[in-house]
Amino acid sequence: MDLHNYLFIFRRRWATVVIVVLATIAATTVLTLTMPAKYTATTRLFFAVEGSETTTDSAKGSSFAEMQMSSYAEVTTSPLVLDPVIERLNLERSAPVLAKAITATVPPGKVILEVSVTDPDAQLATAIANAVGGEVARVAADLSPER
Repeated sequence: MDLHNYLFIFRRRWATVVIVVLATIAATTVLTLTMPAKYTATTRLFFAVEGSETTTDSAKGSSFAEMQMSSYAEVTTSPLVLDPVIERLNLERSAPVLAKAITATVPPGKVILEVSVTDPDAQLATAIANAVGGEVARVAADLSPER
């Protein structure tokens, strides 16, 4: 088929094409308007080792912190962190349910933990993200070895 044949078919079926396009736009609009709003709040935590006396100690401490980051990300969605957050904010959900709304990621080669919380309430998402960040910092300090 060449372009002339396509144009001939389009001229004969233009009403069908317009109806399909309008129906698609209407369906997309209805789906968009009926979807509940979701907000995401993110907090970032920087992990570092307390001051070292030598450059070698500092390098070892940085390496240790970098290796621990994936563990801290795992702990972020554990009851160890989430139970105190639920209690502090008086949330009516369990730790496993709350964990589904939380994502903890570590950019490769970084000692930064990014904690994102998604919730239909923007203020609650922010409060949870901040509370989780504070609780992760407390738990990480408890889990880290003394100098």
